[in-house]
Amino acid sequence: MLGQWSPSPDGRADGRLAIGTTNGRRMMATHPIILIDDDRAWSEAAVALLRAEGFDVKTAGDGQHGLELLDQSAPMLVILDVHLPRLSGFDLLRELRRRGQQVPILMVSSEDQAGLMAQALDEGASSFLRKPVAADLLLRAVRRLIGPPEQGLSP
Repeated sequence: MLGQWSPSPDGRADGRLAIGTTNGRRMMATHPIILIDDDRAWSEAAVALLRAEGFDVKTAGDGQHGLELLDQSAPMLVILDVHLPRLSGFDLLRELRRRGQQVPILMVSSEDQAGLMAQALDEGASSFLRKPVAADLLLRAVRRLIGPPEQGLSP
């Protein structure tokens, strides 16, 4: 289980986390991640964890909204639930790969079905984790797929 985290202390609405200052300029996380999951409690905990580590995270609660969000941005990583309303995680994965998008996709599921991980990997997912996911395992998987958050400067 991810545990309990509180929302970002600075309350930023744009999904970017201020992480310090350098010469009067704020440093901002620059690794965008899109998390698509309809489990609100898990999503909120994962987002809080990733933002606290310096990652820029945007979310969608269903597959169709997730596809629209992906059409509007170029994420470094997609964290994608298998079972989603309006467009399943597998359908979204297939659509992204059909379009030639090679963004790493970390699929997650609370379902304990034999072969689900193999199916996800066969269809183009980069990695698979079963929920609930321990915080350290989620962070390790994200860092393995895209590295640590890059620090850019913002005025």
